[in-house]
Amino acid sequence: MVGRWREVRRHCNLKKDNDAAWGEPDYSRCLSSEFLVIQDKFESLRMGYLITEVGTLMQELKLYLWNMRDRFHIAEGEPVVDLLEGLLDYQRKHGKNDESQFKNNSQIFLDIVSFLLDSPRLIQKQSHVIKLHQQILSHGLLHGSSISGDTFHMFQRSALVLEVGQVQNEGQRILSFPSRKATREVKDLSHPSWLTDSVELDFNTWIVENFQECK
Repeated sequence: MVGRWREVRRHCNLKKDNDAAWGEPDYSRCLSSEFLVIQDKFESLRMGYLITEVGTLMQELKLYLWNMRDRFHIAEGEPVVDLLEGLLDYQRKHGKNDESQFKNNSQIFLDIVSFLLDSPRLIQKQSHVIKLHQQILSHGLLHGSSISGDTFHMFQRSALVLEVGQVQNEGQRILSFPSRKATREVKDLSHPSWLTDSVELDFNTWIVENFQECK
């Protein structure tokens, strides 16, 4: 394929009565030249060369997705999930010093995740679906650790609503999600149509293991 590197795979599946049929092609190993450039820049970032801020690469990755939205093939989002894992890990280790930049990176991360969730053909393997959900959880914990006070922040996208916060007072607590106290940072003031349920969590901090470390 022009402008792409590596290979496309397709499984031949044996069905009932010994009938064989080709499965959907898997483009997760077929990387575009634009994506390879971003990957190389991330390796430079990890080595301490050229780029010193992870938000620059997150923005480039977002623009890549937006520009390719009508040209993606099946499973092409899986390498994006792998790269996003590395970017998130790097930010967790090195990128929390600048609060304003960290908040901006958080918005870009959620934009990327929502794009992937809105495009189910981009992620075919269950392992990568689980990996993306783990990244959302890790991002929530990372952002929650930067919040001061007993407050909650809500982030809303078309395919994702994330609420993070800190519970600082020990004892019996009742938390409601979505929280009426949450500071909402949304792209659209209206809730998505699928957000119809709420959850109420009743818990006791005295029986939560390592509460002081995980709050």
